[in-house]
Amino acid sequence: MSIIQQLFDSSKGIEFEISLKNEDTLPHYQLELVNNESFSFPIFGAKDDITGVVNIRVPGRSRLEHTGISIQLIGMIIDFSKDGTTFEFLQEEKELESAGSIMGRKSFKFSFKKVSKKYESYYGINVRVRYYLRVVASRPYRANLVEEKELWIIKKDKEPQGCRPIRMEVGVEDCLQIEFRFDKDTYCLTDAITGSIHFILARIHILHMDIEIIRKEIVGSGDKELIESEVVAKYEIMDGLPVKDEVIPVRMYLIPYDLSPSFKNVDKLFSLKYYINLVLVDSEERRFFKQQEITLWRASEQIE
Repeated sequence: MSIIQQLFDSSKGIEFEISLKNEDTLPHYQLELVNNESFSFPIFGAKDDITGVVNIRVPGRSRLEHTGISIQLIGMIIDFSKDGTTFEFLQEEKELESAGSIMGRKSFKFSFKKVSKKYESYYGINVRVRYYLRVVASRPYRANLVEEKELWIIKKDKEPQGCRPIRMEVGVEDCLQIEFRFDKDTYCLTDAITGSIHFILARIHILHMDIEIIRKEIVGSGDKELIESEVVAKYEIMDGLPVKDEVIPVRMYLIPYDLSPSFKNVDKLFSLKYYINLVLVDSEERRFFKQQEITLWRASEQIE
């Protein structure tokens, strides 16, 4: 900003606040990043109306001259693998005030009703689905004043059909033969993964065995496809040496973990897949594992 612009810029001290209806009682999603930053976003269902108030405060005898004030509801996908390229799939706008001026305090009610929010919010390694409210005060010959507020959208899924049991085997010739059985390959986010592990042959010294849930984020396609995997849940099944024909029951609850539903080809940009990964580690630190894809789905837009 030039010195002349600074002399005529009256935006210093102007405050914008976006306040949502019943915000204090809304559930919030807690986002924890690897750099220890944390954020809290109010949660809405995909079919919920979003209403509230925009409060503007202009200090002292200052005046906010504007050519219009509006609020937008925006949904976008950010592709971090492409230097933060953004793709907007939703933009709804409401005019709060036509051209004029504001002194002191002024409030504007807003409401976004029956707006289609077709994707669930997601914050991954290389991609993010983001929803937010943005207030813009347009000003002649000066930079616009902008305020944003993040939202977190969850979306009820249709119950998948054709659920099947899972049967997997892990074997090392003449040393190890294990059969894993799980009741199904499709789980609601409030379910428990249940099944059993049968040690048909165990001639190696197993130190421990874990179940992991692996999330695979797939961005792009073909030669430009980028896949990132991360362990999002881990559960120890046993610690020590099993005996021949031992059967160990498995019950792993999903609620304690920060899981989203499986996503398929979101806006033709990315997909999200989940896998059960069985991991065995022996006394020589060798790892034996077997993966099987599962489908996760959300049964309700209510937070458990």
